[in-house]
Amino acid sequence: MKHFLTFCLIAITALGLRAQSCSCSSLGPELVVNGDFSQGNMGFQTTYTFSTWAWPDYYGIASSSVNPNPGSWMNCGDHTGGGNYMWADASSSNQNMPIWEEIFSVQPNTNYVFSFWMSNINGDSITCPPGKVQFSINGVALGSMLQAPNASCVWIQNCVVWNSGSATQADIAILNQNAFFSGNDFGFDDFSFRECMNGCQITPQISPNAFICKNGSAQLTASGGTSDTWTPATGLSNANIANPVASPSVNTTYTVIISNGQCADSATVTVKISPDPVAVVSPNVSACAGVASQLTASGGSSYLWQPSTGLNSTTSPIVTATPPQTTTYTVTVFSGSCSDVAQVTVTVLPTPVPTGQDAKICRGQSAQITAGGGLTYNWQPSINSSSPYISSPVVTPSVTTVYTVTVGNGQCEATTFITVLVSQPPKAIIATTNDNDESTAPMTVNFYNQSIGATSSMFTMFSPVQNTYAHNFSYTYNEPGSYAVQLNVSNADGCKDSTSVIIEVKPTSGLYIPNAFTPNGDGLNEIFKVVSHGITELEASIYDRWGNLVYKWSEVEGGWDGTYKGEVVQEDVYVWVVQARGIDGKHYSPTGQVSVVR
Repeated sequence: MKHFLTFCLIAITALGLRAQSCSCSSLGPELVVNGDFSQGNMGFQTTYTFSTWAWPDYYGIASSSVNPNPGSWMNCGDHTGGGNYMWADASSSNQNMPIWEEIFSVQPNTNYVFSFWMSNINGDSITCPPGKVQFSINGVALGSMLQAPNASCVWIQNCVVWNSGSATQADIAILNQNAFFSGNDFGFDDFSFRECMNGCQITPQISPNAFICKNGSAQLTASGGTSDTWTPATGLSNANIANPVASPSVNTTYTVIISNGQCADSATVTVKISPDPVAVVSPNVSACAGVASQLTASGGSSYLWQPSTGLNSTTSPIVTATPPQTTTYTVTVFSGSCSDVAQVTVTVLPTPVPTGQDAKICRGQSAQITAGGGLTYNWQPSINSSSPYISSPVVTPSVTTVYTVTVGNGQCEATTFITVLVSQPPKAIIATTNDNDESTAPMTVNFYNQSIGATSSMFTMFSPVQNTYAHNFSYTYNEPGSYAVQLNVSNADGCKDSTSVIIEVKPTSGLYIPNAFTPNGDGLNEIFKVVSHGITELEASIYDRWGNLVYKWSEVEGGWDGTYKGEVVQEDVYVWVVQARGIDGKHYSPTGQVSVVR
Protein backbone atom coordinates (compact mmCIF):
# COMPACT_ATOMS: atom_id res chain seq x y z
CA MET A 1 0.00 0.00 0.00
CA LYS A 2 1.23 3.43 -0.78
CA HIS A 3 2.32 5.65 2.05
CA PHE A 4 -0.21 8.36 1.27
CA LEU A 5 -3.19 5.97 1.58
CA THR A 6 -4.52 5.48 5.08
CA PHE A 7 -7.35 3.07 4.37
CA CYS A 8 -8.37 0.31 1.85
CA LEU A 9 -11.13 0.80 -0.65
CA ILE A 10 -12.27 -2.85 -0.67
CA ALA A 11 -12.14 -5.51 1.98
CA ILE A 12 -11.14 -8.96 0.76
CA THR A 13 -11.50 -12.17 2.77
CA ALA A 14 -8.24 -14.07 2.88
CA LEU A 15 -8.18 -17.35 1.01
CA GLY A 16 -5.66 -18.93 3.34
CA LEU A 17 -3.57 -20.75 0.71
CA ARG A 18 -0.82 -22.96 1.98
CA ALA A 19 2.61 -23.47 0.50
CA GLN A 20 2.74 -26.24 -2.10
CA SER A 21 5.20 -29.11 -1.91
CA CYS A 22 6.97 -30.04 -5.13
CA SER A 23 9.90 -32.36 -4.79
CA CYS A 24 12.05 -34.54 -6.90
CA SER A 25 14.66 -36.92 -5.55
CA SER A 26 17.02 -35.61 -8.18
CA LEU A 27 16.92 -32.19 -9.82
CA GLY A 28 18.78 -30.93 -12.81
CA PRO A 29 20.82 -27.73 -12.81
CA GLU A 30 19.14 -24.44 -11.97
CA LEU A 31 17.92 -22.69 -15.08
CA VAL A 32 16.77 -19.42 -13.48
CA VAL A 33 19.31 -16.63 -13.71
CA ASN A 34 19.53 -14.53 -10.54
CA GLY A 35 16.59 -16.29 -8.93
CA ASP A 36 17.61 -14.98 -5.47
CA PHE A 37 18.23 -11.43 -6.80
CA SER A 38 21.73 -11.48 -5.34
CA GLN A 39 22.87 -9.93 -8.61
CA GLY A 40 20.36 -7.14 -8.34
CA ASN A 41 18.00 -6.12 -11.11
CA MET A 42 18.99 -8.48 -13.89
CA GLY A 43 18.26 -11.89 -15.48
CA PHE A 44 14.45 -11.54 -15.79
CA GLN A 45 11.74 -9.52 -17.59
CA THR A 46 8.83 -7.51 -16.23
CA THR A 47 6.25 -5.03 -17.41
CA TYR A 48 6.66 -3.12 -14.13
CA THR A 49 8.87 -0.04 -13.73
CA PHE A 50 12.06 -0.37 -11.64
CA SER A 51 12.25 2.08 -8.75
CA THR A 52 13.55 2.54 -5.20
CA TRP A 53 10.20 3.74 -3.90
CA ALA A 54 6.70 2.33 -4.18
CA TRP A 55 4.08 3.29 -6.73
CA PRO A 56 1.46 1.34 -8.61
CA ASP A 57 3.13 -0.93 -11.20
CA TYR A 58 6.61 -0.26 -9.70
CA TYR A 59 9.05 -2.86 -8.41
CA GLY A 60 12.46 -2.88 -6.83
CA ILE A 61 15.29 -5.11 -5.55
CA ALA A 62 16.06 -4.65 -1.86
CA SER A 63 16.95 -6.43 1.36
CA SER A 64 14.07 -4.76 3.22
CA SER A 65 10.62 -3.51 2.24
CA VAL A 66 10.39 -0.64 4.70
CA ASN A 67 12.42 1.90 2.75
CA PRO A 68 10.33 1.99 -0.47
CA ASN A 69 7.13 2.74 1.45
CA PRO A 70 7.81 3.81 5.06
CA GLY A 71 4.80 3.65 7.33
CA SER A 72 2.78 1.37 5.10
CA TRP A 73 5.02 -1.55 4.37
CA MET A 74 6.53 -3.81 6.98
CA ASN A 75 10.26 -4.26 7.39
CA CYS A 76 10.37 -7.68 5.78
CA GLY A 77 13.64 -9.37 4.94
CA ASP A 78 14.27 -11.91 2.19
CA HIS A 79 13.26 -15.57 2.35
CA THR A 80 16.64 -16.93 3.53
CA GLY A 81 17.76 -13.86 5.48
CA GLY A 82 20.47 -11.35 4.70
CA GLY A 83 19.94 -11.24 0.94
CA ASN A 84 17.89 -9.39 -1.64
CA TYR A 85 14.39 -10.07 -2.87
CA MET A 86 11.99 -8.42 -5.31
CA TRP A 87 9.23 -6.18 -4.04
CA ALA A 88 6.28 -5.25 -6.30
CA ASP A 89 3.56 -2.65 -5.88
CA ALA A 90 0.67 -4.33 -7.80
CA SER A 91 -2.00 -1.98 -6.50
CA SER A 92 -3.37 -1.01 -9.93
CA SER A 93 -6.18 -1.91 -12.27
CA ASN A 94 -3.87 -3.74 -14.65
CA GLN A 95 -4.86 -7.36 -14.18
CA ASN A 96 -2.74 -10.12 -15.78
CA MET A 97 0.37 -7.89 -16.01
CA PRO A 98 3.53 -10.03 -15.81
CA ILE A 99 5.35 -9.15 -12.57
CA TRP A 100 8.19 -11.53 -13.28
CA GLU A 101 8.95 -13.38 -16.53
CA GLU A 102 11.82 -15.48 -17.90
CA ILE A 103 12.17 -17.62 -21.03
CA PHE A 104 13.95 -21.03 -20.95
CA SER A 105 14.97 -23.61 -23.49
CA VAL A 106 13.54 -27.02 -22.57
CA GLN A 107 13.63 -30.60 -23.75
CA PRO A 108 10.40 -31.98 -25.20
CA ASN A 109 8.34 -34.38 -23.09
CA THR A 110 10.37 -33.60 -19.98
CA ASN A 111 9.16 -32.87 -16.44
CA TYR A 112 10.29 -29.59 -14.86
CA VAL A 113 9.66 -28.10 -11.44
CA PHE A 114 9.04 -24.35 -11.23
CA SER A 115 8.84 -22.72 -7.79
CA PHE A 116 9.14 -19.39 -6.03
CA TRP A 117 8.58 -17.87 -2.58
CA MET A 118 6.03 -15.15 -1.97
CA SER A 119 5.14 -12.92 0.99
CA ASN A 120 2.78 -10.10 1.88
CA ILE A 121 4.77 -6.91 2.73
CA ASN A 122 1.74 -4.69 3.38
CA GLY A 123 1.35 -3.68 7.00
CA ASP A 124 -2.45 -3.45 6.73
CA SER A 125 -3.38 -6.86 5.39
CA ILE A 126 -6.42 -7.14 7.67
CA THR A 127 -8.48 -4.58 5.76
CA CYS A 128 -6.56 -4.45 2.50
CA PRO A 129 -6.49 -7.49 0.20
CA PRO A 130 -3.30 -9.49 -0.01
CA GLY A 131 -1.92 -10.02 -3.45
CA LYS A 132 -3.00 -12.77 -5.84
CA VAL A 133 -0.97 -14.17 -8.72
CA GLN A 134 -1.24 -16.92 -11.33
CA PHE A 135 1.36 -19.21 -12.94
CA SER A 136 1.57 -18.96 -16.72
CA ILE A 137 3.75 -21.06 -19.00
CA ASN A 138 3.74 -20.31 -22.71
CA GLY A 139 0.65 -18.18 -22.26
CA VAL A 140 -1.36 -20.94 -20.55
CA ALA A 141 -2.41 -20.43 -16.96
CA LEU A 142 -1.46 -23.38 -14.77
CA GLY A 143 -3.05 -24.45 -11.55
CA SER A 144 -5.29 -22.35 -9.39
CA MET A 145 -4.87 -18.72 -8.34
CA LEU A 146 -2.19 -18.18 -5.66
CA GLN A 147 -2.65 -15.75 -2.79
CA ALA A 148 -0.03 -14.23 -0.52
CA PRO A 149 -0.43 -14.86 3.24
CA ASN A 150 -2.63 -12.56 5.25
CA ALA A 151 0.15 -12.06 7.76
CA SER A 152 2.99 -9.76 6.72
CA CYS A 153 6.56 -10.98 6.18
CA VAL A 154 5.52 -14.66 6.07
CA TRP A 155 7.10 -16.50 3.16
CA ILE A 156 5.35 -19.43 1.42
CA GLN A 157 6.56 -21.49 -1.52
CA ASN A 158 4.45 -22.05 -4.62
CA CYS A 159 5.43 -24.63 -7.20
CA VAL A 160 4.14 -26.54 -10.18
CA VAL A 161 5.34 -29.63 -12.01
CA TRP A 162 5.16 -29.06 -15.74
CA ASN A 163 5.70 -31.43 -18.62
CA SER A 164 7.05 -29.78 -21.72
CA GLY A 165 5.17 -32.02 -24.13
CA SER A 166 6.23 -31.01 -27.63
CA ALA A 167 7.45 -27.58 -26.47
CA THR A 168 11.13 -26.63 -26.76
CA GLN A 169 10.71 -23.33 -24.92
CA ALA A 170 9.08 -22.35 -21.65
CA ASP A 171 7.95 -18.73 -21.23
CA ILE A 172 7.24 -18.61 -17.48
CA ALA A 173 5.44 -15.61 -15.99
CA ILE A 174 3.90 -14.57 -12.68
CA LEU A 175 0.70 -12.61 -13.48
CA ASN A 176 -0.98 -10.10 -11.18
CA GLN A 177 -4.60 -11.15 -10.51
CA ASN A 178 -5.83 -8.42 -8.10
CA ALA A 179 -6.90 -5.15 -9.66
CA PHE A 180 -7.13 -2.79 -6.66
CA PHE A 181 -5.47 0.51 -6.03
CA SER A 182 -4.55 -0.51 -2.51
CA GLY A 183 -2.98 -3.68 -1.18
CA ASN A 184 -1.46 -6.22 -3.58
CA ASP A 185 2.03 -5.58 -2.27
CA PHE A 186 4.29 -8.57 -2.82
CA GLY A 187 7.69 -9.87 -1.94
CA PHE A 188 9.19 -12.49 -4.33
CA ASP A 189 12.35 -14.54 -3.75
CA ASP A 190 14.24 -17.66 -4.78
CA PHE A 191 12.74 -18.38 -8.20
CA SER A 192 13.72 -21.84 -9.42
CA PHE A 193 13.20 -23.81 -12.65
CA ARG A 194 14.86 -27.21 -12.82
CA GLU A 195 14.43 -30.51 -14.58
CA CYS A 196 12.93 -33.22 -12.41
CA MET A 197 15.28 -36.19 -12.69
CA ASN A 198 14.09 -38.47 -9.91
CA GLY A 199 12.73 -41.09 -12.32
CA CYS A 200 9.14 -40.50 -11.30
CA GLN A 201 7.19 -42.44 -13.87
CA ILE A 202 3.75 -41.35 -15.01
CA THR A 203 2.07 -43.42 -17.67
CA PRO A 204 -0.43 -41.06 -19.25
CA GLN A 205 -3.55 -42.62 -20.75
CA ILE A 206 -5.81 -40.65 -23.04
CA SER A 207 -8.85 -41.27 -25.16
CA PRO A 208 -8.23 -42.00 -28.86
CA ASN A 209 -8.50 -39.40 -31.57
CA ALA A 210 -12.10 -38.49 -32.28
CA PHE A 211 -14.20 -37.30 -35.18
CA ILE A 212 -17.18 -35.11 -34.46
CA CYS A 213 -19.75 -33.39 -36.56
CA LYS A 214 -20.12 -29.65 -36.78
CA ASN A 215 -21.54 -28.37 -33.47
CA GLY A 216 -20.95 -31.85 -32.06
CA SER A 217 -18.85 -32.89 -29.07
CA ALA A 218 -16.53 -35.65 -27.93
CA GLN A 219 -15.81 -36.93 -24.45
CA LEU A 220 -12.06 -36.74 -23.72
CA THR A 221 -10.53 -38.77 -20.92
CA ALA A 222 -7.11 -38.81 -19.32
CA SER A 223 -5.72 -40.90 -16.48
CA GLY A 224 -2.43 -41.74 -14.78
CA GLY A 225 -2.10 -38.82 -12.39
CA THR A 226 -3.88 -36.76 -9.79
CA SER A 227 -4.31 -33.55 -11.76
CA ASP A 228 -4.86 -32.79 -15.41
CA THR A 229 -4.39 -29.62 -17.39
CA TRP A 230 -5.59 -29.46 -21.00
CA THR A 231 -4.37 -27.01 -23.63
CA PRO A 232 -5.71 -25.25 -25.50
CA ALA A 233 -8.80 -24.64 -23.40
CA THR A 234 -10.78 -23.55 -26.47
CA GLY A 235 -13.84 -25.69 -26.91
CA LEU A 236 -13.41 -27.57 -23.61
CA SER A 237 -16.06 -27.72 -20.94
CA ASN A 238 -13.30 -27.57 -18.29
CA ALA A 239 -9.55 -27.53 -18.97
CA ASN A 240 -8.60 -28.75 -15.49
CA ILE A 241 -10.47 -32.05 -15.16
CA ALA A 242 -9.68 -35.51 -16.39
CA ASN A 243 -12.73 -35.89 -18.61
CA PRO A 244 -13.70 -32.63 -20.30
CA VAL A 245 -16.18 -32.48 -23.16
CA ALA A 246 -14.57 -31.08 -26.32
CA SER A 247 -16.67 -29.09 -28.78
CA PRO A 248 -14.11 -27.36 -31.03
CA SER A 249 -15.21 -25.51 -34.13
CA VAL A 250 -12.07 -26.51 -36.06
CA ASN A 251 -9.72 -29.49 -36.03
CA THR A 252 -7.88 -29.24 -32.71
CA THR A 253 -5.08 -31.21 -31.09
CA TYR A 254 -5.41 -31.12 -27.31
CA THR A 255 -2.43 -31.68 -25.00
CA VAL A 256 -3.06 -32.84 -21.46
CA ILE A 257 -0.39 -32.57 -18.77
CA ILE A 258 -0.98 -35.29 -16.24
CA SER A 259 0.69 -34.68 -12.88
CA ASN A 260 0.92 -36.59 -9.63
CA GLY A 261 2.29 -33.66 -7.61
CA GLN A 262 5.92 -34.60 -8.10
CA CYS A 263 6.26 -35.05 -11.81
CA ALA A 264 4.14 -34.84 -14.89
CA ASP A 265 3.80 -36.23 -18.36
CA SER A 266 1.75 -35.25 -21.36
CA ALA A 267 -0.31 -36.83 -24.09
CA THR A 268 -2.21 -35.52 -27.06
CA VAL A 269 -5.50 -36.28 -28.71
CA THR A 270 -6.87 -34.77 -31.91
CA VAL A 271 -10.53 -33.94 -32.38
CA LYS A 272 -11.30 -33.50 -36.06
CA ILE A 273 -14.42 -31.92 -37.49
CA SER A 274 -15.99 -34.21 -40.02
CA PRO A 275 -17.55 -32.28 -42.86
CA ASP A 276 -21.30 -32.30 -42.51
CA PRO A 277 -23.16 -33.71 -45.48
CA VAL A 278 -25.42 -31.35 -47.35
CA ALA A 279 -28.75 -33.01 -47.98
CA VAL A 280 -30.06 -32.31 -51.48
CA VAL A 281 -33.53 -33.51 -52.36
CA SER A 282 -35.61 -33.32 -55.51
CA PRO A 283 -38.19 -30.52 -55.78
CA ASN A 284 -41.72 -30.80 -54.44
CA VAL A 285 -44.01 -32.70 -56.76
CA SER A 286 -47.73 -32.97 -57.39
CA ALA A 287 -49.33 -36.23 -58.47
CA CYS A 288 -52.72 -37.80 -58.79
CA ALA A 289 -53.79 -40.42 -56.29
CA GLY A 290 -52.28 -43.79 -57.09
CA VAL A 291 -49.64 -42.30 -59.40
CA ALA A 292 -46.07 -42.94 -58.25
CA SER A 293 -43.59 -40.06 -58.00
CA GLN A 294 -39.83 -40.53 -58.02
CA LEU A 295 -37.99 -38.76 -55.21
CA THR A 296 -34.20 -38.46 -55.12
CA ALA A 297 -31.73 -37.49 -52.43
CA SER A 298 -27.97 -36.97 -52.56
CA GLY A 299 -25.10 -35.65 -50.50
CA GLY A 300 -24.31 -38.62 -48.29
CA SER A 301 -23.46 -42.31 -48.14
CA SER A 302 -26.69 -43.58 -46.58
CA TYR A 303 -30.24 -42.33 -46.33
CA LEU A 304 -33.35 -42.64 -44.21
CA TRP A 305 -36.77 -41.51 -45.45
CA GLN A 306 -39.64 -40.82 -43.06
CA PRO A 307 -42.51 -41.49 -42.87
CA SER A 308 -42.53 -44.79 -44.73
CA THR A 309 -46.13 -44.36 -45.89
CA GLY A 310 -46.39 -44.90 -49.63
CA LEU A 311 -42.64 -45.49 -50.14
CA ASN A 312 -41.16 -48.49 -51.90
CA SER A 313 -37.99 -48.07 -49.82
CA THR A 314 -36.87 -46.01 -46.83
CA THR A 315 -33.10 -46.39 -47.29
CA SER A 316 -32.48 -45.87 -51.00
CA PRO A 317 -31.35 -42.51 -52.41
CA ILE A 318 -34.01 -42.94 -55.11
CA VAL A 319 -37.50 -43.92 -53.98
CA THR A 320 -40.96 -43.95 -55.46
CA ALA A 321 -43.73 -42.41 -53.42
CA THR A 322 -47.42 -43.19 -53.77
CA PRO A 323 -48.94 -41.59 -50.68
CA PRO A 324 -52.71 -41.77 -50.15
CA GLN A 325 -52.76 -38.10 -49.23
CA THR A 326 -50.48 -35.07 -49.36
CA THR A 327 -47.32 -36.03 -47.43
CA THR A 328 -44.10 -34.26 -46.53
CA TYR A 329 -41.17 -36.68 -46.48
CA THR A 330 -38.03 -36.00 -44.45
CA VAL A 331 -34.82 -37.59 -45.69
CA THR A 332 -31.85 -37.81 -43.33
CA VAL A 333 -28.57 -37.94 -45.25
CA PHE A 334 -25.69 -39.57 -43.39
CA SER A 335 -21.97 -39.26 -43.94
CA GLY A 336 -20.24 -41.26 -41.26
CA SER A 337 -21.78 -40.18 -37.98
CA CYS A 338 -22.82 -36.76 -39.34
CA SER A 339 -26.13 -36.05 -40.94
CA ASP A 340 -28.28 -33.42 -42.54
CA VAL A 341 -31.98 -33.39 -43.34
CA ALA A 342 -34.12 -32.11 -46.17
CA GLN A 343 -37.80 -32.29 -46.93
CA VAL A 344 -39.89 -32.80 -50.03
CA THR A 345 -43.66 -32.68 -50.28
CA VAL A 346 -45.76 -34.88 -52.52
CA THR A 347 -49.07 -33.11 -53.05
CA VAL A 348 -51.87 -35.51 -53.93
CA LEU A 349 -54.15 -33.73 -56.38
CA PRO A 350 -57.92 -34.13 -56.11
CA THR A 351 -59.26 -37.03 -58.16
CA PRO A 352 -62.61 -36.67 -59.94
CA VAL A 353 -65.43 -38.89 -58.73
CA PRO A 354 -67.13 -40.21 -61.87
CA THR A 355 -70.84 -40.92 -61.79
CA GLY A 356 -73.02 -42.85 -64.19
CA GLN A 357 -75.93 -45.27 -64.46
CA ASP A 358 -76.38 -48.48 -66.39
CA ALA A 359 -78.98 -48.64 -69.15
CA LYS A 360 -81.16 -51.29 -70.77
CA ILE A 361 -82.31 -51.22 -74.36
CA CYS A 362 -83.77 -53.52 -76.94
CA ARG A 363 -81.66 -54.52 -79.88
CA GLY A 364 -81.85 -51.94 -82.56
CA GLN A 365 -82.63 -49.16 -80.14
CA SER A 366 -80.30 -46.39 -78.93
CA ALA A 367 -79.50 -45.31 -75.39
CA GLN A 368 -78.10 -42.06 -74.09
CA ILE A 369 -75.56 -42.94 -71.40
CA THR A 370 -74.36 -40.22 -69.07
CA ALA A 371 -71.29 -39.74 -66.85
CA GLY A 372 -70.54 -36.84 -64.54
CA GLY A 373 -67.98 -35.55 -62.07
CA GLY A 374 -65.41 -34.11 -64.45
CA LEU A 375 -64.53 -31.74 -67.26
CA THR A 376 -63.42 -34.18 -69.93
CA TYR A 377 -64.69 -37.60 -70.95
CA ASN A 378 -63.41 -40.44 -73.08
CA TRP A 379 -65.67 -43.40 -73.79
CA GLN A 380 -64.45 -46.77 -74.98
CA PRO A 381 -65.36 -48.56 -77.11
CA SER A 382 -66.24 -45.66 -79.33
CA ILE A 383 -67.94 -47.74 -82.04
CA ASN A 384 -71.67 -47.20 -82.43
CA SER A 385 -71.36 -43.96 -80.44
CA SER A 386 -72.46 -40.48 -81.44
CA SER A 387 -69.28 -39.01 -79.89
CA PRO A 388 -66.78 -40.59 -77.47
CA TYR A 389 -65.71 -37.24 -75.97
CA ILE A 390 -68.90 -35.86 -74.46
CA SER A 391 -70.54 -36.60 -71.13
CA SER A 392 -73.75 -38.06 -72.64
CA PRO A 393 -73.18 -39.89 -75.92
CA VAL A 394 -75.89 -41.84 -77.71
CA VAL A 395 -74.89 -45.45 -78.29
CA THR A 396 -76.49 -48.22 -80.35
CA PRO A 397 -74.82 -51.47 -79.37
CA SER A 398 -76.07 -54.68 -80.94
CA VAL A 399 -75.12 -56.77 -77.93
CA THR A 400 -74.72 -56.09 -74.21
CA THR A 401 -71.67 -53.81 -73.91
CA VAL A 402 -69.63 -52.49 -70.99
CA TYR A 403 -68.46 -48.95 -71.69
CA THR A 404 -65.37 -47.56 -69.94
CA VAL A 405 -65.45 -43.82 -69.38
CA THR A 406 -62.34 -41.94 -68.26
CA VAL A 407 -63.33 -38.73 -66.46
CA GLY A 408 -60.79 -35.91 -66.08
CA ASN A 409 -60.85 -32.71 -64.03
CA GLY A 410 -57.92 -30.99 -65.74
CA GLN A 411 -55.34 -32.58 -63.41
CA CYS A 412 -56.30 -36.15 -62.68
CA GLU A 413 -58.42 -38.86 -64.22
CA ALA A 414 -60.62 -41.62 -62.88
CA THR A 415 -62.44 -44.46 -64.59
CA THR A 416 -65.86 -45.96 -64.16
CA PHE A 417 -67.87 -48.52 -66.08
CA ILE A 418 -71.39 -48.28 -67.48
CA THR A 419 -73.17 -51.34 -68.84
CA VAL A 420 -75.75 -51.13 -71.60
CA LEU A 421 -77.78 -54.33 -71.46
CA VAL A 422 -79.12 -55.19 -74.89
CA SER A 423 -82.24 -57.36 -74.79
CA GLN A 424 -83.10 -59.43 -77.87
CA PRO A 425 -86.66 -58.48 -78.99
CA PRO A 426 -89.31 -61.13 -79.62
CA LYS A 427 -90.19 -62.25 -83.15
CA ALA A 428 -93.83 -61.82 -84.08
CA ILE A 429 -95.11 -64.61 -86.40
CA ILE A 430 -98.69 -65.14 -87.69
CA ALA A 431 -99.79 -68.35 -89.36
CA THR A 432 -103.24 -68.69 -91.05
CA THR A 433 -105.51 -71.30 -92.58
CA ASN A 434 -108.96 -70.96 -94.15
CA ASP A 435 -111.83 -73.27 -95.11
CA ASN A 436 -112.38 -71.99 -98.67
CA ASP A 437 -110.02 -72.97 -101.37
CA GLU A 438 -111.61 -70.36 -103.61
CA SER A 439 -110.95 -67.68 -101.01
CA THR A 440 -114.30 -66.25 -101.61
CA ALA A 441 -116.85 -65.12 -99.13
CA PRO A 442 -117.96 -66.42 -96.86
CA MET A 443 -114.53 -67.50 -95.70
CA THR A 444 -113.45 -68.51 -92.21
CA VAL A 445 -109.80 -67.82 -91.41
CA ASN A 446 -107.90 -69.42 -88.50
CA PHE A 447 -105.15 -67.22 -86.98
CA TYR A 448 -102.21 -68.81 -85.06
CA ASN A 449 -99.68 -66.92 -82.90
CA GLN A 450 -96.33 -68.61 -83.53
CA SER A 451 -94.15 -65.78 -82.13
CA ILE A 452 -90.71 -66.47 -80.62
CA GLY A 453 -89.55 -64.96 -77.29
CA ALA A 454 -92.77 -63.14 -76.53
CA THR A 455 -94.37 -63.00 -73.12
CA SER A 456 -97.49 -61.07 -74.15
CA SER A 457 -99.38 -60.59 -77.41
CA MET A 458 -102.45 -58.96 -78.96
CA PHE A 459 -104.16 -59.45 -82.33
CA THR A 460 -105.74 -56.38 -83.90
CA MET A 461 -108.29 -56.53 -86.73
CA PHE A 462 -109.04 -53.33 -88.60
CA SER A 463 -112.29 -54.16 -90.45
CA PRO A 464 -114.11 -54.30 -88.26
CA VAL A 465 -111.74 -52.91 -85.60
CA GLN A 466 -111.38 -55.26 -82.72
CA ASN A 467 -108.65 -56.66 -80.49
CA THR A 468 -108.10 -60.00 -78.94
CA TYR A 469 -105.50 -61.32 -76.55
CA ALA A 470 -106.27 -64.89 -77.48
CA HIS A 471 -103.25 -66.85 -78.55
CA ASN A 472 -105.18 -68.35 -81.48
CA PHE A 473 -108.62 -67.40 -82.90
CA SER A 474 -110.90 -67.72 -85.97
CA TYR A 475 -112.90 -65.16 -87.93
CA THR A 476 -115.40 -65.47 -90.83
CA TYR A 477 -115.33 -62.93 -93.63
CA ASN A 478 -118.67 -62.56 -95.35
CA GLU A 479 -117.70 -59.90 -97.82
CA PRO A 480 -114.97 -59.87 -100.37
CA GLY A 481 -112.17 -57.48 -99.70
CA SER A 482 -108.66 -57.06 -98.25
CA TYR A 483 -108.55 -57.35 -94.49
CA ALA A 484 -105.44 -56.52 -92.38
CA VAL A 485 -104.70 -58.36 -89.16
CA GLN A 486 -101.77 -57.24 -86.97
CA LEU A 487 -100.01 -59.11 -84.15
CA ASN A 488 -98.17 -57.04 -81.49
CA VAL A 489 -95.87 -58.92 -79.08
CA SER A 490 -93.47 -57.96 -76.27
CA ASN A 491 -91.08 -59.66 -73.85
CA ALA A 492 -90.26 -59.20 -70.16
CA ASP A 493 -87.73 -56.43 -70.95
CA GLY A 494 -90.38 -54.43 -72.77
CA CYS A 495 -88.95 -55.14 -76.21
CA LYS A 496 -91.62 -55.30 -78.91
CA ASP A 497 -92.22 -56.61 -82.39
CA SER A 498 -95.18 -56.68 -84.69
CA THR A 499 -96.25 -58.25 -87.94
CA SER A 500 -99.38 -58.24 -90.00
CA VAL A 501 -101.12 -60.25 -92.70
CA ILE A 502 -103.62 -59.25 -95.37
CA ILE A 503 -106.58 -61.53 -95.79
CA GLU A 504 -107.90 -61.37 -99.33
CA VAL A 505 -111.59 -62.44 -99.75
CA LYS A 506 -112.16 -62.71 -103.46
CA PRO A 507 -115.41 -61.41 -104.97
CA THR A 508 -117.86 -63.67 -107.08
CA SER A 509 -119.76 -62.79 -110.30
CA GLY A 510 -123.28 -63.55 -111.56
CA LEU A 511 -126.06 -62.52 -114.02
CA TYR A 512 -129.83 -62.17 -113.75
CA ILE A 513 -131.81 -61.21 -116.84
CA PRO A 514 -135.53 -60.42 -116.46
CA ASN A 515 -138.09 -61.82 -119.00
CA ALA A 516 -140.36 -58.73 -119.23
CA PHE A 517 -140.42 -55.01 -118.63
CA THR A 518 -143.04 -52.22 -118.98
CA PRO A 519 -141.75 -49.14 -120.79
CA ASN A 520 -145.08 -47.24 -120.40
CA GLY A 521 -143.79 -44.07 -118.76
CA ASP A 522 -145.07 -44.81 -115.26
CA GLY A 523 -141.57 -44.86 -113.92
CA LEU A 524 -141.73 -48.50 -112.93
CA ASN A 525 -139.75 -51.20 -114.66
CA GLU A 526 -139.07 -48.86 -117.56
CA ILE A 527 -135.62 -50.29 -118.57
CA PHE A 528 -134.57 -53.72 -119.55
CA LYS A 529 -131.13 -54.35 -118.12
CA VAL A 530 -128.80 -57.14 -117.08
CA VAL A 531 -128.79 -57.36 -113.33
CA SER A 532 -125.28 -58.51 -112.30
CA HIS A 533 -122.61 -58.57 -109.66
CA GLY A 534 -118.93 -58.93 -110.16
CA ILE A 535 -119.30 -58.30 -113.93
CA THR A 536 -116.47 -56.27 -115.36
CA GLU A 537 -117.30 -56.60 -119.12
CA LEU A 538 -120.68 -56.83 -120.76
CA GLU A 539 -122.16 -56.63 -124.27
CA ALA A 540 -125.89 -57.07 -124.84
CA SER A 541 -127.98 -57.10 -128.10
CA ILE A 542 -131.81 -57.05 -128.63
CA TYR A 543 -133.35 -58.69 -131.74
CA ASP A 544 -136.95 -58.79 -133.01
CA ARG A 545 -138.59 -61.99 -133.96
CA TRP A 546 -137.30 -61.57 -137.49
CA GLY A 547 -133.71 -61.32 -136.34
CA ASN A 548 -133.33 -57.64 -136.82
CA LEU A 549 -131.03 -55.84 -134.37
CA VAL A 550 -133.19 -53.49 -132.34
CA TYR A 551 -130.71 -52.22 -129.71
CA LYS A 552 -127.17 -52.90 -128.45
CA TRP A 553 -125.12 -51.68 -125.43
CA SER A 554 -121.74 -52.50 -123.84
CA GLU A 555 -121.96 -50.87 -120.45
CA VAL A 556 -122.46 -53.05 -117.40
CA GLU A 557 -125.04 -50.59 -116.12
CA GLY A 558 -126.55 -50.01 -119.57
CA GLY A 559 -130.02 -51.16 -120.70
CA TRP A 560 -132.85 -50.94 -123.37
CA ASP A 561 -135.70 -48.49 -122.94
CA GLY A 562 -138.05 -50.34 -125.37
CA THR A 563 -137.57 -48.03 -128.41
CA TYR A 564 -136.20 -48.47 -131.86
CA LYS A 565 -134.84 -45.49 -133.65
CA GLY A 566 -136.64 -43.24 -131.23
CA GLU A 567 -140.00 -44.96 -131.59
CA VAL A 568 -141.64 -47.17 -128.98
CA VAL A 569 -141.72 -50.72 -130.18
CA GLN A 570 -144.85 -52.72 -130.17
CA GLU A 571 -145.70 -55.23 -127.55
CA ASP A 572 -144.02 -58.42 -128.50
CA VAL A 573 -141.41 -60.92 -127.51
CA TYR A 574 -137.80 -59.97 -128.29
CA VAL A 575 -134.57 -62.00 -128.24
CA TRP A 576 -131.53 -60.89 -126.25
CA VAL A 577 -127.95 -62.09 -126.55
CA VAL A 578 -125.44 -61.28 -123.73
CA GLN A 579 -121.63 -61.66 -123.68
CA ALA A 580 -120.12 -60.88 -120.19
CA ARG A 581 -116.95 -61.50 -118.09
CA GLY A 582 -116.97 -61.58 -114.29
CA ILE A 583 -114.43 -60.27 -111.83
CA ASP A 584 -113.72 -63.80 -110.88
CA GLY A 585 -112.78 -64.58 -114.48
CA LYS A 586 -115.98 -66.32 -115.46
CA HIS A 587 -117.28 -65.85 -118.99
CA TYR A 588 -121.02 -65.60 -119.62
CA SER A 589 -122.87 -66.06 -123.00
CA PRO A 590 -126.57 -66.43 -122.15
CA THR A 591 -129.48 -65.85 -124.62
CA GLY A 592 -133.13 -65.49 -123.92
CA GLN A 593 -136.41 -63.65 -124.57
CA VAL A 594 -137.96 -60.60 -123.02
CA SER A 595 -141.56 -59.44 -123.39
CA VAL A 596 -142.43 -55.81 -123.89
CA VAL A 597 -145.65 -55.16 -122.02
CA ARG A 598 -147.54 -51.90 -122.24
